[in-house]
Formats: sequence, structure tokens, C-alpha cells
Amino acid sequence: MVESIFRFPAMEGSDFVHKGLMQVLQVDDESGFLKVAKQILETKGAFQVDTAVSVAGAMEKMKKKTYDVIVSDYKMPFKDGLEFLKELRENGNGIPFIILTGAGMEEVAGQALNLGADHYVNKRVDSEMMFNELAHNIRRAVERRRAYLAIWFTHERLRAIFDSSPNAIVTIDLQGNVVECNQETFRLTRFSSKKDVIGKSALEFVEPMDRLRVSGNLKKTWEQGTVKDLEFAFLTRSGGRCIGEISASIVKDPSGNPTSLVAIISDITERKRAENSLRQYSRRLEENQRFLENVFSAFPDAVAVCDLDGNIIKCNQAALDLHGYTSKNELVSVNLFALFSQRYHERAIEELKKPRILGSVKNLECTMLGRDGNEFPAELSAGAIMDSSGNPLGLVVVTKDVTDRKHLQEQLIVSEKLAAIGQLAGAFSHDIRNPLAVIKNSICFLRMRLKETTDEKVMKHLAILEKEINYANLMVNDLLDFTRKTPPHLHIADLNEVVDCALSSVSKPENIKVVTKFGEIPSMPIDQAQLQRVFTNMILNAIQAMPDGGKLTVQTSRHYDLAEIAFRDTGVGIPQENLQKMFVPFFSTKANGIGLGLSICKQVVEGHGGNITVESKEGEGSTFTIKLPIHTKEVSEEPTFAAMLAEKCEKSARNSTARADYMEVSQT
Repeated sequence: MVESIFRFPAMEGSDFVHKGLMQVLQVDDESGFLKVAKQILETKGAFQVDTAVSVAGAMEKMKKKTYDVIVSDYKMPFKDGLEFLKELRENGNGIPFIILTGAGMEEVAGQALNLGADHYVNKRVDSEMMFNELAHNIRRAVERRRAYLAIWFTHERLRAIFDSSPNAIVTIDLQGNVVECNQETFRLTRFSSKKDVIGKSALEFVEPMDRLRVSGNLKKTWEQGTVKDLEFAFLTRSGGRCIGEISASIVKDPSGNPTSLVAIISDITERKRAENSLRQYSRRLEENQRFLENVFSAFPDAVAVCDLDGNIIKCNQAALDLHGYTSKNELVSVNLFALFSQRYHERAIEELKKPRILGSVKNLECTMLGRDGNEFPAELSAGAIMDSSGNPLGLVVVTKDVTDRKHLQEQLIVSEKLAAIGQLAGAFSHDIRNPLAVIKNSICFLRMRLKETTDEKVMKHLAILEKEINYANLMVNDLLDFTRKTPPHLHIADLNEVVDCALSSVSKPENIKVVTKFGEIPSMPIDQAQLQRVFTNMILNAIQAMPDGGKLTVQTSRHYDLAEIAFRDTGVGIPQENLQKMFVPFFSTKANGIGLGLSICKQVVEGHGGNITVESKEGEGSTFTIKLPIHTKEVSEEPTFAAMLAEKCEKSARNSTARADYMEVSQT
């Protein structure tokens, strides 16, 4: 009776190995669980599940049908899962058996495995995890069982597979001698027949230096049942050396006793060479990567890598410094277009579309923003990053701050202008002054002759002529003074007195209130004449800035080693766009001004080793602040290039005039 229950299925060629649904018999005393388990398992794979609520019921079903696997709960009335398993194994039935246990029942699971269970599954874990594990274990158990039976009942098929394997397959007995091998073994070892291999110790084919290691691993295989991917060097018939990879498993008889060991050997010589080459290539790639990273980090210009939307994904230290960020985390993920000034934003978007089509754009001038919102001029070049198909992936953008270059360009333009003005000033100052002097003398003569006249219009026009002559002479003097840098003649003097003299020398309208706040400043080395002219210019400018009246505050103070003089008016103020140009030569907002007054003031102040600045708000007034060193500083007396040109041209003009006068006298 028992034999009929636990018989092996009849085998018909390959039908057993390849039959479709896996026949599962699940035994559990909980009928509700069985119903759910059947539904879930049959949706998770090619399973056909029959159920039984007891061991007795399961045995009745096994009389009528052959199953591929039994899934049994441990705790059941009358007979539990371990007793069921034990009975099957004692009667020689090797059907795959999976036992379901509860939490904390590792001892039961161990007993089940010792009795011959294929797997155990914890029934108390997450349901989805449990059924996934159960389905997986069912497949493994059934497939392993089918493979085992297939080996027993399809010997010829195994032989075909054995001989057609692309890897060498060797069977080794308990003494370590080769008892069987396939055709690939001959190709691998370069031997021609089985008599050259069979009967010999397997270690004879292993390179001596690897024999101890291979022997130890084969011993572990006998103990543990398997070894995988063990690399070793083996010898060919000609004494050549190759690299092999061996995986081995023991073969047991039906009683479970090991009888031999099957080793699968792959020739991995070429693979190892390729791996070695790949390692060397990877090492070179890493070195190149480090080199490129170092170049990227040390590159003096700002470099940012962006995606196609302009989001920064990588940047170097120069990019952080350029925009005022302290760490890369702050700049990475910022959109590149947010770093452009508002007026350049749209143009930047259009320009940076071009690299996707053209590949790159170069030397685009733009205005960018620092983290603090300050604008600065920049030059930008960008290139597209392409994939292997030529599709753009992103952009590499290189940016440099061209503020210094712009300043140099502006200075060069100013220098060229000054050189031209210097030549003109030197050449024409003498010729202009002579007729001005003649006109002025004529006015004096007319005043003397007409001093008795009562014609007010005549006297008024003579006064206008004299005023305009003085103004023209002042412009010539300004021009000459600017182009011919005159070093200050320093003498110890009271700065407050010089400021006071300047205030006294200027006629102030009645609607302008002047407030003086003189601080304590020690006597200091200054050129009184030069500074009085500067202060006078400051006062006149302040008065002209208050056409409707106002308040002029003149304040002096000491800050450490600096004397500070501030001229603060409540006039119309200076537009923001003009503030940076106030000291630029020939820039003027006055209709009849030539734009040299403030430039000369700046030149004089800097000649004293000081500086001059302006602050203004349109509609509220302006403050010009002059700072001078109280202690003597070495002052450069080297003339400017424009001054040298002016002096040379003036000298040439005097010589030309003298020659002309001599010729005129000679002719007379």
C-alpha cells in the first residue's frame, strides 16, 4: 500500500522534464488559508494547487495523483508536518517538501531540513513576501527534483550534453583521480585520447604552484558539496600554461553518499588577458579623469557645466569666485540664466541656443551678476556636449571677468584723447593767449578812454567782453594744467584756513546758506594754491547745483592719519548713470563746460597722495569727499605723457611765433 502511494512517476522520455503546470499539494488545517494560498500561488506562476486539511487527506490525494511538490504546515492535529515529512522519507519518497513554520521556530525549521525538507518558509512574515518566497522555493524545489530525476532516467541525453559542453567536464573519484571527461577536456589540455587523462591524478594537470590551493578547495568540495569560480593555472600536454576557472560539485548515490566530484573547467586565459588590459585601461582612465579634474579645478576662468535647460550641474572654483559663492553646493542647481543681468537675460537665452546647432559660440560680451546683485562685464564662450549620436546633452560655459580689460580700454581711449588734447593745447595755447591778451588790453584802453562816458550799454558790453575773455583764459589754463601735471609744492599749512580762504573767495547767492564745521586737524604739508583751487571748484559746483537755493555744508575732520574735507549740498543731485563718469576728462553736464574741472581736482588730490569720491541721490543733493594724508608722502613729479606732448608742442609754437615776429620786424 505504501509503495503505491510513494512510487516514482512513470517516465516517458522527455515528457516528465518538460511537462507544464507544477502540481502542488498544500496541506494545512486552516481551510481559509488554503483557499487564499491556492488563489495567490496560481496567479504567481505555472502552478496547479490541490489542498488537504490533514496529512491523512493528503495521502489519499497522493494515491490518485502524482505531485511535484508538497507544501505542509508544521502545526496540524493528529499528525504534524515533521511527522508527515519523516514518513515520506522513511518510505523512500524524495518528493520536494516545503514546510511552513511560525515566527521563532528556527529549531523546527532545522529539524525539517535535517529530515530532508527542501525549504522552510516563515508563515508569520508579510503575506506578499511569504507567498513570493514560497512560489520561488516551489519552483526551485520542483526544478531541482526534475533535474535530478532527468539525470537518472535520461542518461543518453546527459551524455550528449556532457560531450557537447563548451567547457571541459571532468569526473573525479574519491581518491582524486580522473574517471571521466568530455571532448572539450582534450581540446583544453591538448591531449588526444582518454587514456592520456583518465586514471591520472587531477592535480597532475594543475601548475605546481597552485596544487596546494586547488587540493584544499577540492577537499572543501567533498565537505561542503560545491565550489564555484575557483581560478587556477593548468598545464597542457606541451607544457604550456593557461588560466582556468573551475566550479565543482559532488555526486551522491541514492543513499546520499558522495561517490565522485564533477568539475566544470573554463579556459579564461583570454578573459584574464582582457581583464588585465581593461584594468590597465581603467587605471589610465582614472588617471586621465584625475588630470582633467585637476585642470578643471585649476582653470583660471570660470567653467560651468549645464544641462539643456541651463541648470548648473558642475562648476570649478573660479566660477564660485567670479559670482561670489563660497561652496559648489550653493552654485550647483542654480540656473545659468539667473546669473545674467536683466537687460541681457533674453539675449543670453538666444545666444546659448546656438551651440546646440553650431557646436559652439565664442567671445560673447555680456553683463553678469554676482551673488550680491552687483553687475560686472564678462566674456562668455560655450560649447555643446554631444552624445555618441550627435545629440546635445548639455553645455560647457567658460566665463571671464573683463572688468580690468574694460577699464584698460577706457583708459587707453582717455589716454589717446589726452595725447591729442595735449598736442592741441601746447600748439594753440600760445596763439590763443596772445590775441586774448590783446583784446584784454584793448578793453582796458577803451575803459580808460570812455571812463567819462555815461553810456551804460557800452560799459555793460565791455564788462561782458572782459568776463568772457577771463573765462576763455581760464579754459586755456585748465587745459594746460590738466595736460601738464604740476607736482605740488608742499609747505606746512593749516588746512582749515585754506578751506576758509576758498569760501571767502567765492561769491555766494543770498538764497544759499553756508554751514562750516571745522574739526581739529594739525598743520600738514600741502600746496595751498592747488588745494584752494580744488576747494573753490567744489564750492562753485555746489552753488551751481542749487539754482533755487539750498544749503552747503563744508566739514573737515580727522580720521586716523587722514584729513577729510566734505562738501555737501542740497541741490539737484547727480543721475545714477553719471556718477561713474564725474571724474572722466571732458565729461560735463553743463552746456558751456569742457569737463576738466573735476578731472583737475582729482589730479591735484591724487598728487597729494589722497583721493576724492562722490555720493549723490537725484533730487536730494551730492557730497564730494576729499581725503588727504596728514603726514608727508613721496609724490611723483614725473610728468604725464600728455604733459610732455603739450610742453613740446608749446615750445615748438613759441619758436614758430618768435620766427614769425622776427620775419615781420625784418620786413618792416
